[in-house]
Amino acid sequence: MAQLGGVHLACEGASNILTKVLEWGRLAAYLEQSTRYIPYDDLVDGRYRYHVPRELEGDLRSRYVATLDAMFDTYRELLRSSASISRIDSLVTRRRRTPRTG
Repeated sequence: MAQLGGVHLACEGASNILTKVLEWGRLAAYLEQSTRYIPYDDLVDGRYRYHVPRELEGDLRSRYVATLDAMFDTYRELLRSSASISRIDSLVTRRRRTPRTG
């Protein structure tokens, strides 16, 4: 009977791995927010949302962080560029659909 019990649980900032662990074995329902349209360019405490393994030390850690920061900086630029292009495309499409009077 205990299997029929339930609890509502919200996890923010959870990794994809954690969501799979929670879902496996029906520990949590199979309802999760799609990550398709969620931008990952925001900074949390001045850092991007990626994991730095504790095992990395010294120069390797510095190179790892610098590489991922550069990748996320590029992602951020591309995301903004694509959003601008999308807005322009949307405006052009609306203008084409709007009947001209006169």
